[in-house]
Amino acid sequence: MKKIIIFLGAVLISFSANAEITLNDKVEITKVVFDLSETINAADWNYLTVLISPNASKEFQDGMISLVGKNIKFEQNITDFEELGDGKIKAKGRFAAEQVGTSISGLSDYFILEKVGGEWKIVDADFYKKLSTEYVFKFVIVIMIAVFVMVIPMLAFWVWMLVDAIQRPIENKIPWIVILALLQFLAAIIYFFVVYRKRKTPKQEFACEGIKKQV
Repeated sequence: MKKIIIFLGAVLISFSANAEITLNDKVEITKVVFDLSETINAADWNYLTVLISPNASKEFQDGMISLVGKNIKFEQNITDFEELGDGKIKAKGRFAAEQVGTSISGLSDYFILEKVGGEWKIVDADFYKKLSTEYVFKFVIVIMIAVFVMVIPMLAFWVWMLVDAIQRPIENKIPWIVILALLQFLAAIIYFFVVYRKRKTPKQEFACEGIKKQV
């Protein structure tokens, strides 16, 4: 079933991708990438070497070897093709992978293929780097930093509105405090526009008092 889905996907992609790349090439390349994912899942090093171009760098070959025996569940889809020249084609897509202690999905990757003896072989790819412990650790750190950068201002804004509701003499003080305590940031936004922005500043209050005295 997976093979049928992948081949249908390759056919659909062919109508929008670079016209210089033939439909047959797209189907063959997609099959090679699919065979690679199946080979990784089966930890079949012998067939893995068949899929890799003899012109591939030692770094890439060593990276592929490092995946064997790691009990990785790997799924790959191809969404686009790009002709690089010199007979090479870049297939781009996204992958999902599960291994002991980690699970990632939706990360973009690419495969560069060339024809060797009339067959498409993989000369380079970057997904194996994204499966390394170092990359996963950096990825998690980046997410944590991004969350931290987003959460701290939101938390500060909520505390600011909550303190304002506690200290300021406003109508429906208790309900507002309860709502702010329960709904937090969402309630803080509502409070800001409904109550905080409409409050009278000390200057406005002083001006109102002056008008009243004149009257």
